[in-house]
Amino acid sequence: MNMRVSSLCLTFATILVVIFQSCVSLRVSNRRSILAPHRGHFPVQYGQHSSTLASSIEPLDYTLGRTSEEKFRYEDLSFLDLGDILGLAMAEFESKCTSTEALWGLRKEIVFLFLPKLLVPSIMGHSVICVKDGGELVGFVDLSLQSNKGSLDVLKPRTLAERSAACEPGELQPYLSNLLVSPKYRKRGIGSLLVSLCELRAKDWGYQQLNLHVEMKAVPALCLYLGAKF
Repeated sequence: MNMRVSSLCLTFATILVVIFQSCVSLRVSNRRSILAPHRGHFPVQYGQHSSTLASSIEPLDYTLGRTSEEKFRYEDLSFLDLGDILGLAMAEFESKCTSTEALWGLRKEIVFLFLPKLLVPSIMGHSVICVKDGGELVGFVDLSLQSNKGSLDVLKPRTLAERSAACEPGELQPYLSNLLVSPKYRKRGIGSLLVSLCELRAKDWGYQQLNLHVEMKAVPALCLYLGAKF
């Protein structure tokens, strides 16, 4: 119980810090290189998918091996869903932490990574799309407009205006990142569904190309994206 209270207090305090920093200066975070929670395993491969993007997919028709009455639903997440994102991400990555300090550092990093995108999505230029089973978060993916040059600078936390100012006309393209599926829902097509949802959103934005980076050692992720024709 005390651990849960401490966790909630840290999350709340971190939210206040993020809001304060965002109000004072968005450019401060631009100089701080915050990578995704699963960072650090290089080399990575830059992939592009530019055939025809999802011309007739209806995500609500995905049953993924279930009965027709048991469909997963999808939606854009908001800052009210930060706790669910934190819980899913911590369940995935906390086993890699070797100390309490590292554990709290990971928790703080996840909050700093996602809160600005959820709190002011139009300013940050990110859509965090999720799949839910009832009220349970099954998986999520982060879609944004980033430079199509293949650089890892796309992982820096910059606003959409800052990215636009730093890019040439036509250089910004939809970029998929931070895809995570709950372990108990894996191998059921959720990852493919999230990729398809990103394709649909990219098409809605008027684009015909979707980009991403993937770690060469991440075999399941490689298989997912290769299967999606990246």
